[in-house]
Amino acid sequence: MTIMASLMVFFIQGGIWNIMNGLAGILSIVTISGWYGIFIGKDKNKDMLWPDQLWFWIIAYDLWNFAYVYNCIPDHSFYSGAVLLLSCTIPAFFIKKGAWLQHRAQTLALWAMFSLTMPYFADTSIFAVKSSHSTTALIAVSALALASNAAVFIYQSDESSSLNSIHLRMKSSQTLMHTRKLLKRTSRLLNGSKSDKSKSVA
Repeated sequence: MTIMASLMVFFIQGGIWNIMNGLAGILSIVTISGWYGIFIGKDKNKDMLWPDQLWFWIIAYDLWNFAYVYNCIPDHSFYSGAVLLLSCTIPAFFIKKGAWLQHRAQTLALWAMFSLTMPYFADTSIFAVKSSHSTTALIAVSALALASNAAVFIYQSDESSSLNSIHLRMKSSQTLMHTRKLLKRTSRLLNGSKSDKSKSVA
């Protein structure tokens, strides 16, 4: 839902970089996989786990989200983009695998509360990191986001076609096995009827 809401902003604002990142967002939605396998962990922490989530989808999403922040609120892109995304991606890769979605929700909520309480932190304080506001940078970031999400889409399309091919092969092999079994049974029945006829003639 958050990606879809962001897409509306991109296409309304216009600009080649926004359109590129809008397309990247569409690909990010299309390539979400394994979400039906989300469950609550059985340990004492009761973490929300997404074990089937693809690690490269996370990277592509991070690049898309950073491009979104860089395009819309460039002066906040260091904290609201880079730092915030790394704070949930690093734990998901090295501390608690499968818990990226939970980390993302928690870090995003904490940053929202902090930034709304102290809005000057990212704007006018000594810790503020200003963007270059360069059109070239906007296009480069959006192009990277689009390329990474397109790569994930191509990979998943290839995997899907491979799985379909394997499924068809399995079905054909199962059909062949059933046919062989049927032929054996038919052969036994025919042999049995022949032996019965020979006995009756004798």
